[in-house]
Amino acid sequence: MEISILGLESLGSLDILRILDIRDILDTLDIHASGALACLNLSGNNKYNSSGSSAFIQPISRMLKANTTITQLNISDNSLNAEAAEIFSQDIQDNGALVSLNLANNNGLGPVGAQHLAKVLPTW
Repeated sequence: MEISILGLESLGSLDILRILDIRDILDTLDIHASGALACLNLSGNNKYNSSGSSAFIQPISRMLKANTTITQLNISDNSLNAEAAEIFSQDIQDNGALVSLNLANNNGLGPVGAQHLAKVLPTW
């Protein structure tokens, strides 16, 4: 499923669910047998706001800190920077469920952001 909502950086996960009309998307969700969301595509929601990259990633990383059902996350093309990578890597290090992470086209990550992410990759 792809969720693309402009201005997502100011929304929490509950806010996202309030915006979505669940009846229209139930058939397209990738969900586990338990009924939990398994794949989340948030690509392109923050691509023009590199200064808000930390505010964009914080609710996502906090959600993943506790969520053990999402196995695939696409946060590509969101202008994420090294600070966002640091926040994200700190919160997901003990996740245990995430097996696929797409960070393509986040050119602001740079070498420092890659180092933050590399620290947690072996823990997945």
